[in-house]
Amino acid sequence: GGIWADMSWGRFWGWDPKENGALLICIWLVWVIHGHISKHINDHWYLLLMAGVSIPVALAWFGVNLLNVGLHSYGFVSGIAAGLLSFLVLQTGILCALYMRKKNTNTKV
Repeated sequence: GGIWADMSWGRFWGWDPKENGALLICIWLVWVIHGHISKHINDHWYLLLMAGVSIPVALAWFGVNLLNVGLHSYGFVSGIAAGLLSFLVLQTGILCALYMRKKNTNTKV
């Protein structure tokens, strides 16, 4: 991809918001996987954080278009703000419910 971008756009990385969002997704995944392998993150938190990757993905894919800047801003903004916000609230609620469920099952033992 970097070679194609260099040939097509004259650069392979331009700190565009969509490119930064893709980098944040990669950093999130590397952080979670590394933490799990190194035993800094237990199995429960690993699953929650991997399920939570949908939040930075949604922000990188759809939230960037709301900024209306950069090479990759495609202008599809009609109704995205409300849909994105409702998705983020729903995802956060699901993750909190899963966390609380696990917490309650641990206290009953």
